[in-house]
Amino acid sequence: MFNGFALDGHKKRNWKMAEIKLTFWHLYDFLVSGFGIVSLGFVELNAIQGVITTLVFIFFASVRILLMWEDVRRKRLENKEKGFLIEKKIENGVGVVVKSSDNHFNVIHDLEFFQEIRVSVDRIFESTKADRFLIMKAINGKTDFQFASVLYEQHKRTAKTKYSVNAAGRCVNFKFDIHYNERIKEAEQKGHVDLIVSELPEGTDLKNIYISEGVTHSRVYHIARIPIDDKKDAILYCSIATHEGLFTDVEKIIIKQEIDSIRSETKEVVGRS
Repeated sequence: MFNGFALDGHKKRNWKMAEIKLTFWHLYDFLVSGFGIVSLGFVELNAIQGVITTLVFIFFASVRILLMWEDVRRKRLENKEKGFLIEKKIENGVGVVVKSSDNHFNVIHDLEFFQEIRVSVDRIFESTKADRFLIMKAINGKTDFQFASVLYEQHKRTAKTKYSVNAAGRCVNFKFDIHYNERIKEAEQKGHVDLIVSELPEGTDLKNIYISEGVTHSRVYHIARIPIDDKKDAILYCSIATHEGLFTDVEKIIIKQEIDSIRSETKEVVGRS
């Protein structure tokens, strides 16, 4: 969904291992090249030394080729596995919960709460053309906000939603623009904002995000404002979107009824936290 990413500890370790691996292969290639130079006769060797050097060069070059092929094969398998998992998520309409380290926001640890949300979203998917649902959190102030993270996502089974899947993994502290911030504030003031993608200003984060996913219409609903400290609040909001044209007036009513239920349940859970 978003182009903003946050490196967690696991990703940082993977990045470090990749750097070490790259350094190793640079050294390996240097040594193999050295053997190649020797075997080509730039260094004078007797017949036996020449044969041994050539065999050693062939051995190390073969190992390098085999390991390169294994790396390519492994990456292909990983890509197939990722594709399979995405297809399964689309097929099952799986909701993904991302836990936060924020102690002030215990609501996202309530799995029963998310199960109730899934039931509401299932009803929306069954009754409307909606096919993508996100719950998000915006932080960094009380009147203006700058960073957003996806806490929960759910998708209808359709090939068009494949570019929307895994938003929770991609959108972690995504830094958004002023237009995005204004829409969050408007949703809090009015209860929701209606976003027809073709009518959004060019170059804004929202338009770029929706176009990259193939979304055509989205409705963003304010859910709750949660105090963090004297200077910061967290804004909870959700986005219900479609990749198939525009929502009808009847569909908007169905969506609003379910969102009202989600909003009420959220306030209850937040009150218990």
